[in-house]
Amino acid sequence: MKATTLAVSMPYEGCDKDCPYCVSKMTGYMKANKELFFRNLRKAKTLATASQVTDVIITGKGEPMFNEESRNDVLEVCDILNEFPIVLQTNGRFLLKDAHKDGYWIQLLSTVAEMNTVAVSIDNKSLFHLYKRLWEELNENGFTIRVTVNLNNVSVEEPFEWYIEQCKKYGIHQISFREITIPNYRQETEESNKAAEWIKERATKGINEWIAALAVKLANNGRKLRNLPYGAVLYDYEGISVTHFDYCIQDSSENGDDIRSLIYQENGHMYTTWNSEASRIF
Repeated sequence: MKATTLAVSMPYEGCDKDCPYCVSKMTGYMKANKELFFRNLRKAKTLATASQVTDVIITGKGEPMFNEESRNDVLEVCDILNEFPIVLQTNGRFLLKDAHKDGYWIQLLSTVAEMNTVAVSIDNKSLFHLYKRLWEELNENGFTIRVTVNLNNVSVEEPFEWYIEQCKKYGIHQISFREITIPNYRQETEESNKAAEWIKERATKGINEWIAALAVKLANNGRKLRNLPYGAVLYDYEGISVTHFDYCIQDSSENGDDIRSLIYQENGHMYTTWNSEASRIF
């Protein structure tokens, strides 16, 4: 089996942003076993190496930088996995607060954790400017900055070129556009149903047309860099790395033995899909 990424889902401590479309609300939360999580992490590393994983992404059902305990857990994970390029997936709120204060944690992530990329998920175009100080701090400390735009009926009011302008203005190196989708397999709970209904109402209108226009612009004016193993295509568009995803999570494997991510979850076990206990490897 080959995989591109080892996704490490940090033990859940909470989240400081209540996204109405949150995929965790639809797939549910897993009971963490922090002792087993750290005990088996080196085995996860061995399997990732054997599967030819090229990077590690620190993520979770909540916000990995939510509190002091979760931030220290991130440092410990990075210490074990620091031979890989490491990406932190975050909503950016704590790091922005830290940047306005003294940049202590940002410096710690670059020097102690040896982290390489910070991927900030946004769903509001105003955040490009509001996070100005964060972009500055990340650049000053040598990070690659990736912004993932969760597309909704508001974010597609701006053309693709507007996003490229923001990347150039604020020193953002990579941008991904992600369609907010309802998982193929989700829990039937009140919280899950509300999230699914929000997506139907706010993340469908105008999205297909915007994505179609994006595809044309990338094909005509971008430079194709490579096909990613899970179907996406990476482009160089005026010096900015651009890609598009048509799903939020990996909840099935339809490409044989080649998958997007090995998923190491907070219970200390490895999976090939986010929401299937039967996909457990160990």
